[in-house]
Amino acid sequence: MSAIDARLRLAQGLIDHETELLRTAQYRSWLDLFTPDGLYWLPVSPAQTDPLSAPSHVCEARPALDARVERLYDQRLLPQMPASRVSRLLGRPRLVSALDTRIEVAVAFHVAEARALSGGDDAIRLFAGESTYCLVPDEAAPTRLRIQSKRVDLINSESAFFGVSILL
Repeated sequence: MSAIDARLRLAQGLIDHETELLRTAQYRSWLDLFTPDGLYWLPVSPAQTDPLSAPSHVCEARPALDARVERLYDQRLLPQMPASRVSRLLGRPRLVSALDTRIEVAVAFHVAEARALSGGDDAIRLFAGESTYCLVPDEAAPTRLRIQSKRVDLINSESAFFGVSILL
Protein backbone atom coordinates (compact mmCIF):
# COMPACT_ATOMS: atom_id res chain seq x y z
CA MET A 1 0.00 0.00 0.00
CA SER A 2 1.36 3.41 -0.96
CA ALA A 3 1.71 6.26 1.52
CA ILE A 4 -1.11 8.13 -0.26
CA ASP A 5 -3.40 5.09 -0.03
CA ALA A 6 -2.64 4.83 3.69
CA ARG A 7 -3.47 8.51 4.21
CA LEU A 8 -6.68 8.15 2.20
CA ARG A 9 -7.63 5.24 4.46
CA LEU A 10 -6.97 7.43 7.51
CA ALA A 11 -9.08 10.20 5.93
CA GLN A 12 -11.94 7.74 5.32
CA GLY A 13 -11.77 6.63 8.94
CA LEU A 14 -11.87 10.22 10.19
CA ILE A 15 -14.83 11.11 7.97
CA ASP A 16 -16.68 7.96 9.06
CA HIS A 17 -16.04 8.90 12.69
CA GLU A 18 -17.20 12.47 12.06
CA THR A 19 -20.41 11.18 10.49
CA GLU A 20 -21.10 8.96 13.51
CA LEU A 21 -20.47 11.82 15.94
CA LEU A 22 -22.89 14.07 14.05
CA ARG A 23 -25.47 11.26 13.77
CA THR A 24 -25.40 10.74 17.53
CA ALA A 25 -25.33 14.48 18.37
CA GLN A 26 -21.89 14.31 20.00
CA TYR A 27 -21.06 17.83 18.90
CA ARG A 28 -18.29 18.54 21.41
CA SER A 29 -16.50 15.38 20.31
CA TRP A 30 -17.06 16.47 16.69
CA LEU A 31 -15.44 19.80 17.53
CA ASP A 32 -12.43 17.94 18.95
CA LEU A 33 -11.77 16.60 15.44
CA PHE A 34 -10.76 20.13 14.41
CA THR A 35 -7.35 21.67 14.98
CA PRO A 36 -7.25 24.69 17.34
CA ASP A 37 -7.15 26.93 14.24
CA GLY A 38 -9.83 24.89 12.46
CA LEU A 39 -12.32 26.50 10.05
CA TYR A 40 -15.87 25.44 9.10
CA TRP A 41 -17.04 27.21 5.93
CA LEU A 42 -20.20 27.22 3.78
CA PRO A 43 -19.49 29.67 0.95
CA VAL A 44 -22.29 31.36 -0.96
CA SER A 45 -20.58 30.94 -4.31
CA PRO A 46 -18.75 27.84 -5.53
CA ALA A 47 -16.23 30.21 -7.14
CA GLN A 48 -15.13 31.65 -3.77
CA THR A 49 -11.52 30.86 -2.98
CA ASP A 50 -11.15 32.92 0.17
CA PRO A 51 -13.65 32.87 3.05
CA LEU A 52 -13.02 36.55 3.80
CA SER A 53 -13.38 37.90 0.26
CA ALA A 54 -17.19 37.61 0.00
CA PRO A 55 -20.24 36.76 2.12
CA SER A 56 -20.66 33.19 3.36
CA HIS A 57 -23.60 31.29 4.82
CA VAL A 58 -21.26 30.17 7.60
CA CYS A 59 -17.60 30.97 8.12
CA GLU A 60 -16.50 30.07 11.61
CA ALA A 61 -13.11 29.57 13.12
CA ARG A 62 -12.60 28.79 16.76
CA PRO A 63 -14.00 30.22 19.14
CA ALA A 64 -17.07 31.06 17.00
CA LEU A 65 -17.33 27.38 16.06
CA ASP A 66 -17.13 26.48 19.74
CA ALA A 67 -20.04 28.87 20.42
CA ARG A 68 -22.11 27.30 17.59
CA VAL A 69 -21.66 23.88 19.17
CA GLU A 70 -22.55 25.11 22.65
CA ARG A 71 -25.78 26.65 21.29
CA LEU A 72 -26.80 23.18 20.14
CA TYR A 73 -26.67 22.01 23.78
CA ASP A 74 -28.35 25.05 25.36
CA GLN A 75 -31.97 24.20 26.24
CA ARG A 76 -32.82 27.91 26.54
CA LEU A 77 -32.00 28.68 22.92
CA LEU A 78 -34.25 27.79 20.03
CA PRO A 79 -32.11 26.86 17.01
CA GLN A 80 -32.70 23.16 17.60
CA MET A 81 -35.85 22.95 19.73
CA PRO A 82 -37.01 20.33 19.09
CA ALA A 83 -33.88 18.76 17.70
CA SER A 84 -33.79 17.94 14.01
CA ARG A 85 -33.61 14.35 12.91
CA VAL A 86 -30.94 13.97 10.28
CA SER A 87 -29.95 11.29 7.80
CA ARG A 88 -26.56 11.45 6.08
CA LEU A 89 -25.35 9.70 2.96
CA LEU A 90 -21.71 10.18 1.98
CA GLY A 91 -19.69 9.11 -1.03
CA ARG A 92 -16.13 7.84 -0.94
CA PRO A 93 -13.42 10.42 -0.34
CA ARG A 94 -11.48 11.35 -3.46
CA LEU A 95 -8.01 12.79 -3.34
CA VAL A 96 -7.75 16.49 -4.18
CA SER A 97 -4.11 17.01 -3.17
CA ALA A 98 -1.47 15.57 -0.91
CA LEU A 99 1.61 17.13 0.61
CA ASP A 100 3.91 15.85 3.34
CA THR A 101 2.06 17.88 5.96
CA ARG A 102 -1.55 17.58 4.78
CA ILE A 103 -4.03 15.78 2.60
CA GLU A 104 -7.08 17.31 0.96
CA VAL A 105 -10.05 15.12 0.13
CA ALA A 106 -13.54 15.81 -1.22
CA VAL A 107 -16.68 13.86 -0.35
CA ALA A 108 -20.08 14.13 -2.01
CA PHE A 109 -23.01 14.13 0.43
CA HIS A 110 -26.78 14.22 0.83
CA VAL A 111 -28.15 15.31 4.20
CA ALA A 112 -31.89 15.16 4.91
CA GLU A 113 -33.18 17.14 7.88
CA ALA A 114 -36.64 16.54 9.38
CA ARG A 115 -37.77 19.23 11.77
CA ALA A 116 -40.99 20.00 13.59
CA LEU A 117 -41.96 23.63 13.15
CA SER A 118 -44.25 25.79 15.24
CA GLY A 119 -47.92 25.35 14.45
CA GLY A 120 -47.59 21.60 14.08
CA ASP A 121 -46.12 21.75 10.60
CA ASP A 122 -43.19 19.54 9.75
CA ALA A 123 -40.47 20.34 7.28
CA ILE A 124 -37.97 18.22 5.46
CA ARG A 125 -34.99 19.92 3.91
CA LEU A 126 -32.39 18.34 1.67
CA PHE A 127 -28.83 19.57 1.55
CA ALA A 128 -26.60 18.13 -1.16
CA GLY A 129 -23.14 18.97 -2.34
CA GLU A 130 -19.52 18.26 -1.64
CA SER A 131 -17.38 18.76 1.44
CA THR A 132 -13.68 19.40 1.02
CA TYR A 133 -11.51 18.57 4.00
CA CYS A 134 -7.98 19.78 4.63
CA LEU A 135 -6.57 17.19 7.02
CA VAL A 136 -3.31 17.38 8.95
CA PRO A 137 -1.55 14.98 11.32
CA ASP A 138 -2.63 15.21 14.95
CA GLU A 139 0.29 16.65 16.92
CA ALA A 140 -0.52 14.36 19.86
CA ALA A 141 -0.80 11.24 17.68
CA PRO A 142 0.84 11.68 14.26
CA THR A 143 -0.78 8.52 12.89
CA ARG A 144 -4.20 10.23 13.26
CA LEU A 145 -5.60 13.10 11.25
CA ARG A 146 -7.46 16.23 12.34
CA ILE A 147 -9.59 18.66 10.37
CA GLN A 148 -7.82 21.93 9.66
CA SER A 149 -10.68 23.12 7.48
CA LYS A 150 -13.97 21.84 6.16
CA ARG A 151 -15.54 23.61 3.20
CA VAL A 152 -19.14 22.64 2.43
CA ASP A 153 -20.25 23.50 -1.10
CA LEU A 154 -24.01 23.13 -1.50
CA ILE A 155 -25.39 22.55 -4.99
CA ASN A 156 -27.81 25.42 -4.41
CA SER A 157 -25.41 27.57 -2.39
CA GLU A 158 -26.50 30.78 -4.07
CA SER A 159 -30.03 30.36 -2.71
CA ALA A 160 -31.18 32.00 0.50
CA PHE A 161 -31.24 29.65 3.51
CA PHE A 162 -33.41 30.02 6.55
CA GLY A 163 -31.49 29.06 9.67
CA VAL A 164 -29.01 26.31 8.93
CA SER A 165 -28.47 25.27 12.53
CA ILE A 166 -27.41 21.69 11.83
CA LEU A 167 -23.82 20.82 11.07
CA LEU A 168 -23.35 19.49 7.56
